[in-house]
Amino acid sequence: MADRRTENQISITDLVTILSLDGVRPLHEPLGLGGLADVTAMARAIVKESGLPTTQIDIYPTFARHAEAPGDQSEAAFLAWVAGAFTGSHVAQPQVSVWLQLLRQVRNGLANGTLALAPAETASVRDFLSLVDTQIDAEAFEAKMDIVRRATMTDWDQRIHMLYGYVYRDTHAGADPLLPLKFANQGNGIKRAVGLYPFDRRPDFPHEELMAFGMKFFDDNGIWMPEKERFPSLPEVK
Repeated sequence: MADRRTENQISITDLVTILSLDGVRPLHEPLGLGGLADVTAMARAIVKESGLPTTQIDIYPTFARHAEAPGDQSEAAFLAWVAGAFTGSHVAQPQVSVWLQLLRQVRNGLANGTLALAPAETASVRDFLSLVDTQIDAEAFEAKMDIVRRATMTDWDQRIHMLYGYVYRDTHAGADPLLPLKFANQGNGIKRAVGLYPFDRRPDFPHEELMAFGMKFFDDNGIWMPEKERFPSLPEVK
């Protein structure tokens, strides 16, 4: 299993590099970055200051220096967002990863009867799933990604694509730079849903049943967990 610290640094440098692209500006708003100053300029400054190393993780020391002493509140907010974003790495953010995976299994379990819950429990779970769908809004995000992919690339974007091997719509090597942003949108969505859902007023929400369902799924599939004997509860997804 890869080192968790290294995985975090890889995720961070990947996001900073991708957000330095002119083409991804349409995704700033749905990612929650629309209210900040020029995100592209802040990200690009870090990439340029790092010297555009051929090994992408070598950008991380420059990011860390900025994080220690951000220039203003907008940069501080941007750097905090990058550091906390989910980019699809199970090792870097296991709580987010496991629940995004498990919710797909929960949907299937409710549909095919392999997840047996009481009617009130089923209703509460379906309410939460609906909230997650609303917060992620996958269809709208996909539409914006299509806009990005169709746009003519600027000189900077072409340079970064060549340097780091980015390929829009790549489905084999994971080289599409929009995939981490897609995961970030999913991570943001489930985190918002957890924050918005009134767990304290829904005593019928089946926390223990879902955790047991999740543990069995991960045991059956040999998926790594930081705590082998315990599946995280939904409120732990932050």
